[in-house]
Amino acid sequence: AMVRGYPASVRAHGKLWLDEADERTHIAAPSPWKHIETREHSLDVLWRSFAHAVTHDFGLWFMDQGGMWFMGNEKGWYQDAAIIDAFARMREEGERAIALARPRDVQVAVVSDLRSAYYVADRTAKTDHVSMPLLLDTLDAMWRTGVPFDMILKEDALAADAKRYDAYVFLDAWHVGDKEIEHIQSLRSAGSHTLFCYAAGVCGDHAY
Repeated sequence: AMVRGYPASVRAHGKLWLDEADERTHIAAPSPWKHIETREHSLDVLWRSFAHAVTHDFGLWFMDQGGMWFMGNEKGWYQDAAIIDAFARMREEGERAIALARPRDVQVAVVSDLRSAYYVADRTAKTDHVSMPLLLDTLDAMWRTGVPFDMILKEDALAADAKRYDAYVFLDAWHVGDKEIEHIQSLRSAGSHTLFCYAAGVCGDHAY
């Protein structure tokens, strides 16, 4: 499972990111998105989502799509006593965690730029063959590395008062302005490492 958003950017602006966990449990009807068959596995996945929220310092809600009106007669995904008990324990653990200092000692930033979407075809046209692999497949691989990282937008990662990371992974930096290039060069000079996944700066102020 991965967080589909930019909690570090939200946190940098003094706001709270609220993540959505909608993993199907063993109760859910068969579908291409169901990967769980047992109660034990369901509990493991739900606790994993909770652990993401605690360690990344964001909020969380569990979305029971099985209990929504458009799902017809499908049973709610959380209609299980063990799952309800787990939610109660998560709330207790979450309230305890809030009272603790939980600084994030993270040295890797995974950077994305929402403006890059302006330079590729709309996904409904089915001609954009780069965005999904970069933004989903790469992140899926990153979440499996065991390396802690922050997900952050480019304008926040390169802000004058931004935290400096030891390493930056730029997923879709297709447009990079001159001032941003200067900032990136200063990060490198200070010892940071930068990795650009694909076509960096191809649409920049001085594209190449």
